[in-house]
Amino acid sequence: MLCVGGGFTGLSLTLQSLGTGGQKPFVVYAIYAGFLLLFGFGVFVGIRLGEKPAKRGLLVIFYLLQVPELWSPLVSYHFGCGLSATMALLNGTLTWGFRLGADWQFTLLQKSPWGIGVNGVAVGVLLVEALTAIPRRRRERLAEELKMLEAESATAMGATATSRISTTAPAIIEPRGGIAPPVAGTARLFASPLCDAPPDLPVSLLVAPKADESPGA
Repeated sequence: MLCVGGGFTGLSLTLQSLGTGGQKPFVVYAIYAGFLLLFGFGVFVGIRLGEKPAKRGLLVIFYLLQVPELWSPLVSYHFGCGLSATMALLNGTLTWGFRLGADWQFTLLQKSPWGIGVNGVAVGVLLVEALTAIPRRRRERLAEELKMLEAESATAMGATATSRISTTAPAIIEPRGGIAPPVAGTARLFASPLCDAPPDLPVSLLVAPKADESPGA
C-alpha cells in the first residue's frame, strides 16, 4: 500500500510542480524525469508484490533508495515514498521528523547546510525483509522439493501401471471338439450348424474352418 499510494502521490505532485514556474533548464527536466521514474517504479513494485509476494527483490531495491538523506553545498538528496521517519545530523544538530505521502529533493551546487541522515522507515522495512528472508526461502525450497517428489511419485506409478499392462498376456480359450485354431487373416466368426459344437458353447463364438480344411487338422 505504501509503495502504490506513495508512488501515485509522488507522480501527481511531481507533475504539478513540473507544470509551474515556466521554462526550466534541461538539467532540471532530467532531474524531474528521474524522480518520476522512481515513483513509477514504486507503483510497479507495489502491484508486483501484490501479484507475486515471493518476488521481493525489487522491494529491497526500492527501499534502499529511500535510506540515505544527504545535504551539502555540492549535492543534496532525499527521496521518500509513502512514509518517512528521518533522523539526521544537520550542522552538528540532531534533528528528526515524520512525513506521510511523497517528497523528494535533489540540488546541485546550492547553498545547503552540511548534514547526513537516514530514513528509519526504510531501514525498518529492510531489517524485516532480512530477518524473514531465510525462513521464507526455506519454505519455498521445501515446497519445491515436495512438488518434485509428487512428480516423481506420479511418474513411477504411471511406469508401474504401463509395465503391468504390457506384461499381462491375453487369455486364449481353445474351443473343444478338435477344431484347429484359426489362421491369422483367414478365420471368420459366424454361426454354422455343420460344426460339432459342444452343447455348453454358444454357436455364435465358434470358428469355422475353410471348406478345404479338415476339422481335425
